[in-house]
Parts: sequence; C-alpha cells; structure tokens
Amino acid sequence: MSKNQPSLFYGYALFIKQSTALTDLQVLKSISLEDYKYVGLANESYLKYDKKKSICLTECKNWVHVLDNKANNLWQRHQYSKDQLNVDVAAQIGRHYEVFVAYQDHATNDFGFAYYRKGKLKRKYSVAWVDYEKLIDFENYGSKLPGEKNANTPSMPYVLHVAQSIGIDIRYNLNRIRVYAKR
Repeated sequence: MSKNQPSLFYGYALFIKQSTALTDLQVLKSISLEDYKYVGLANESYLKYDKKKSICLTECKNWVHVLDNKANNLWQRHQYSKDQLNVDVAAQIGRHYEVFVAYQDHATNDFGFAYYRKGKLKRKYSVAWVDYEKLIDFENYGSKLPGEKNANTPSMPYVLHVAQSIGIDIRYNLNRIRVYAKR
C-alpha cells in the first residue's frame, strides 16, 4: 500500500482461508452482514463513502479479507452476535474454515489476534495497556505462530506481521477492493 492510499485497517479484520472460492454474498452471510449491499470499488466509492457505515472485501491468493470501518460495526456485531452456545462469529466460521482475526481498540491501544484451524482455536493472543503505560499479556493461548518468533515489540504491526507469516498478503490494491454498506 502506498503512502497516499488510506489505511483500510481501522481496528478489526477477519481473514477467511478458502479452499473453493466464496462469493461476497456467502462471506457476508457467514459474518451476519447479509443486510449490506455493494456500493462500488474502493477506488470509486470508498474515499467518498461514509467510512462509519461501510466494510471492505478483498482477497489474496486463497484468503478473503473482511475489513471493518471506523465505527467498528463488524467488531460490535461479532461481539454481540453469539450463537446458542455463546460462541462468537469468528469461532463459528472457524468451525468450517481457517480464520485469522486481528483487532485493535483505538481508545486504549489494546490489540490482539485469534487463529482458528481445523475447527479449533489454535492461538489467541491479546495485549492490554494498564494505565496507558504498561503492556501486559491479557490472553495468551496456544503455541506461537511462525511470525511471532521474528516480530518486534507487540503492536498492531506485530499482529499484521503474524498474519503475513501464515500467508495473508496485506498489501492492498484499491481497484480490487469491494465496498459494502448497510442501506
């Protein structure tokens, strides 16, 4: 992504590895956003569309990327849309697909990720700031992923480095990113 392109990662991103191509409609339905409609490509509409009401979809190789908006609508929906067994949306999708979730709270700078593979949570790591000064491991479950061993100090770039280590390409081309919004 070049310096003059906008950041597309505002705080929550869901990456779904697919063995067969998923349509955008299938992806939106699986993440409880079937009420979102296509509004255009990022190069046409994203820069002028309300970023608090839209999400972006794109892909690299065999990973679908779902990028949240500034208002964190996707994250909020996923936190409060649990099934009968109190399982969040990412874990539900993780039953059928390999899933990597990255998140950052912009108010507190807390951040983390979760990685699901073969129907199970393999790794969850989240960090919290105490009094905005001290960084502590809030959750640390499972074996470290390859990118964690070589990453620098934990931060959002650290999380995205881990995503890259499992094959997720986070270099975005605005001409390939589809924007969806709740109408």
